[in-house]
Amino acid sequence: MTACSPTNQTFSKTGDTVYGGDGFSEIAWSPAELVFTEMDLGFTYSMEITVSSNGESALLIDKADITNSADGVFYINTAETEDVTLSPGTERSFIVIAQATENGVYLGEARIKSNDSVNRDVRIPLCSFPIGYEGETTCSSLMDPDGSTVDTGTNDTATTETE
Repeated sequence: MTACSPTNQTFSKTGDTVYGGDGFSEIAWSPAELVFTEMDLGFTYSMEITVSSNGESALLIDKADITNSADGVFYINTAETEDVTLSPGTERSFIVIAQATENGVYLGEARIKSNDSVNRDVRIPLCSFPIGYEGETTCSSLMDPDGSTVDTGTNDTATTETE
């Protein structure tokens, strides 16, 4: 068995920044939240989350998935989102699908796990609003400052699923 010497190590950590052999990895994403509006029952809607590699080293995405699907309203094909490598300066989009079988306001969450030392576990709010909804249509409008879900009324109840 041979131990690694300082000259052949390709990975190190300085402070909170992780450096690979070619530098650090950095993730950027947009939008900050996915908002599905005017959703009709039984129809399938899709939106994209775009992930960019902004560091000096390749961004390694372990997976992008849905951690809170609001009783199955939100879906992402994880077979296409696991073990993704993005070279510096490149980007990749992931498709999030929403389909409601009952009228209501739904709140969920997408997660992207990567080798970015600051944002290893990115959480992106997902929300959907039915046709005719008259309240504010942002995911943040459904959450209290402590992160819990706000009750939006009897016909437009925000529903969540805990993991």
